[in-house]
Amino acid sequence: MANEINISLGVQVTNGFFKYQFQPGQIQIDQAAPGRGGHVQEIGTDEETIDFGDVETEGYWILRNLDPTNYVEYGPQIGTGSAELCCKLKAGEPAFLRVKPGSVWRAKADTAALLLQSDLLED
Repeated sequence: MANEINISLGVQVTNGFFKYQFQPGQIQIDQAAPGRGGHVQEIGTDEETIDFGDVETEGYWILRNLDPTNYVEYGPQIGTGSAELCCKLKAGEPAFLRVKPGSVWRAKADTAALLLQSDLLED
């Protein structure tokens, strides 16, 4: 089979005289093995590992901050230590990215524990 994953993305910004549009259209991606891992995970104010569940080869990661007020920072773990918290989701925001297989991701809530929806597709 082929083209099991279909992605559609569009961004449009209008802020006064500033206008921007990114419309790459729909792309189709092959998925070598069927599967998905993830769930809604409570993330506290101390850095913790994001649980992807039983996924053999990490592929696309879809996540969303379900908190109505607080933000969450996340990023890849560096070696065996803490993470490089290089990404941020404000209240209610989603994100979508391809994960390098074998990487460990960690997250930390801003002010109070929050819920992070996290779904990882097999590559």
